Amino acid sequence: MGTNRPVYHLAKRGKHICPECGQKTFVLYVDDNETPLDLSVGKCDRELNCGFHQPPRVFLQNNKTLWEETMKNAVFKSVKPVYKPINYIDPSHLLRSLQMAGNTNLVRFLKGLLPEERLNTIKKNYMIGGTKDGRVIFWQVDKNNMIRTGKVMQYDATTGKRVRGEYDQINWVHSMLKLQDYNLKQCLFGEHLIKSVPGDVVVLVESEKTAILVSAFFNDATGVATGGCGNLNPSICKCLTGRDVLIIPDNDKVDVWKQKAGAIGGCCRRLILWDVMKWSANKPGDDIGDVIITALKDKPFPVELDEYLQSGDGFFDSQGNRLPSNDPLFW
Repeated sequence: MGTNRPVYHLAKRGKHICPECGQKTFVLYVDDNETPLDLSVGKCDRELNCGFHQPPRVFLQNNKTLWEETMKNAVFKSVKPVYKPINYIDPSHLLRSLQMAGNTNLVRFLKGLLPEERLNTIKKNYMIGGTKDGRVIFWQVDKNNMIRTGKVMQYDATTGKRVRGEYDQINWVHSMLKLQDYNLKQCLFGEHLIKSVPGDVVVLVESEKTAILVSAFFNDATGVATGGCGNLNPSICKCLTGRDVLIIPDNDKVDVWKQKAGAIGGCCRRLILWDVMKWSANKPGDDIGDVIITALKDKPFPVELDEYLQSGDGFFDSQGNRLPSNDPLFW
């Protein structure tokens, strides 16, 4: 049985001052009429630097009078769940964007690192797209080759880093196309490649650029990306069922991803988290992509993943237990 009392969810737009850190990064819980429960009830987007989260249940339990009033006015009735199908992007948009991939700043940067043949293979496999102003489009194509959306970002052609400031904002193809009531369910970037490489270890990272670099550098690994720390969850990782998975978090996300890894480890044949960045990173936010960029300049590639891992340390299973140095990992 359900009730008609307010059902709260995180607002889809608008941010407020976080009561914990004082930054304008606080997303409020609102009801179906977009009315917030309280300005202190919400979640801070700064997951690592703040992480403040007060859900409606906690607020109502701490405010007994409001809780009792809410329950008193509740009328119990049957509520049938409403299923809304996932929406997809027309392939014509992806195909047009492929023609502009070579003009993107990210591809210009990669041209200085990769041989032309290797770069063309990567562009083709990941279906890298572009916009007229040099931004890259990372298309999210699922295991059934259906296009969920495209993530649009700008990079510096010289450094390969995200452009900060005026052009820092991430955009989405479904938003740019102004598709009304678009029901987006994200998938892993590179998900469409997993079934075509059954022998590869799947390397799961956060950044789409890093996933591309993983596949360019390693001969027996396929890189996929969550596109954000919060996207490491069982729903988006169902496509990893039965596969050997190596998770490599950013150097400032290791503890967070260790906690999340347990929820997805059960579906994988084997899941290992590698804290490689503790001895490779120079500053917060660095990831394995930064290590690979340096390596691409210094040594021949592609290299075998197992040989590369043998020189490392800091391996953990899906429950956060450190693995012994003589563990065979995936081989």
